[in-house]
Amino acid sequence: MVLTSLYATIFPMVPIMFSKVNVQKMTVFVILLSLFMTFSGCTTETEGNKENITNVTTQVATTNKQGEYELIVVDGVIISEITRYTGECYENELQNCENSFAVVVDNKSDKSYRVLNFSVRMEGIDYHFSIKALLAGTRCFAVNLENKSHTGELSVPSVTLIKAEEYTFMPTLHLDEISISYTDRLVQVENISDRDLQGVTVFYKQSYQGMFFGGAAFQLFMGTIPKGQIVQNSDENVIKDGVTFIYSLYGDA
Repeated sequence: MVLTSLYATIFPMVPIMFSKVNVQKMTVFVILLSLFMTFSGCTTETEGNKENITNVTTQVATTNKQGEYELIVVDGVIISEITRYTGECYENELQNCENSFAVVVDNKSDKSYRVLNFSVRMEGIDYHFSIKALLAGTRCFAVNLENKSHTGELSVPSVTLIKAEEYTFMPTLHLDEISISYTDRLVQVENISDRDLQGVTVFYKQSYQGMFFGGAAFQLFMGTIPKGQIVQNSDENVIKDGVTFIYSLYGDA
């Protein structure tokens, strides 16, 4: 990807190589993230509709004492970076992006969001985002849903919150009762509890070096697992060291 002279002159290039993320047996190509502005301060889960806007609030980027920007999505959740992205990424569906408007979102709060929908406005253009399973203390890289290209213009952005839905339970993997291991395209769950478990479902997100990659969250149904037994299931979206399992759900058999 060739940067415009404006970016090359004013801002440094920051190349970041993401690990391979297999989506429908496709591989993530080399990604070049060119940061032009830094702010301080299976099935997929499909939640939210950007056309169904309720309780809208808009925040304009402000500066802190260090003169750095802070763009708040909702209390405790900020956009820490705005960037351009070229490569493959999974939001609500597989996207092949080129110079697409993308963000890094940091959840610095103690709240976990099942879905967080918002839009970012720059140079008169609105870019919509939907992030599923943004757990407390995590960060996520996401590309805008429309896959709109970045204009290359510089301006103070604003963000509009569309939907913020918290989990009604504490998301956890229950590692005191199940053990999860995986290799490429194969997930293995062992019941280490003292009872049979029914309807075991594990949830995960694509990830890279501790950061969620893409807004989508995935779920994989494992079925009933008797105590002391192991169940395996295949999932082409699972790549070793390229996903993070985030929580599991089940009941007593």
